[in-house]
Amino acid sequence: MPEVKLVEAGKETQESSGVTVSVVPLPLNIDKAGNVAERDKFMWTYQARLVSATTQTKKTVETLALAPGEARDMGCPVSPGGT
Repeated sequence: MPEVKLVEAGKETQESSGVTVSVVPLPLNIDKAGNVAERDKFMWTYQARLVSATTQTKKTVETLALAPGEARDMGCPVSPGGT
């Protein structure tokens, strides 16, 4: 069964970071009988960096209230005098 390992964490800064992952042993060649004929390690290196971006957002707030009868039907407490 292949084993996945974190091999190396890259030089991390506030702007970028990297990581290398290795899968060992990875079957590379299988013979006619279905046996693994060749194995080797396989490595992936991932790198990421921050990119400056500007966004604009609009926040909308809407307040809704249930009628006292609807609130009572849902098991919510209703203030005295609510019908």
